[in-house]
Amino acid sequence: MAAFLESWFEYFPDAPPVSHALRTAFPNRWLRVHSLPGSKRYADTPAEYEIVLGRQNQLLDELIGRGNTFQLAYLPVEENDICFENYERVYSAMGPWQESTFKYESHFRSIGEESVLQGRKLRHRPMTWQNGWLDYVFKAIADDEIRALMVNMEARRVIAPYDGGVDIIAANRIERDTLKKRYSDWLSAHPKGL
Repeated sequence: MAAFLESWFEYFPDAPPVSHALRTAFPNRWLRVHSLPGSKRYADTPAEYEIVLGRQNQLLDELIGRGNTFQLAYLPVEENDICFENYERVYSAMGPWQESTFKYESHFRSIGEESVLQGRKLRHRPMTWQNGWLDYVFKAIADDEIRALMVNMEARRVIAPYDGGVDIIAANRIERDTLKKRYSDWLSAHPKGL
């Protein structure tokens, strides 16, 4: 799927596929859920890791659906970045990745990421969702070792786990509000939902 970025900007024209840009670009579709009770950021025990993995798998069961195809994507860090070895360790075991290059003239509107992303390569691969299959990726994200996006273009959904929770871009405001009610126990008490 060499046309990943072209498809992305067709379905998500207001932001690049970079997790920190999604909340501000899609405020009416954005929802953040936390990985642990009480908005605790990091797991310290095997029982807490089970909660983290259980919540992430439950979200993908609902938002992707078992047996459905999605794109797993990440923006590689530079070789001199402290996290480079983490990315190589986690993602190299998955086999070959496709790459798409950010090009100013075709991939940016007024999103403020031009100088940072110009010429960078985004890695992505199609996958079929199976509960538990990406637990090692979710654990590495929960430990703040790597980042990733799970994208279902056709459903217009993005799942962006981070160390502490998951940012979701729902298909629309109605779906976001439904998810907010369903996962109310996982939400932050912060007035902005952070």
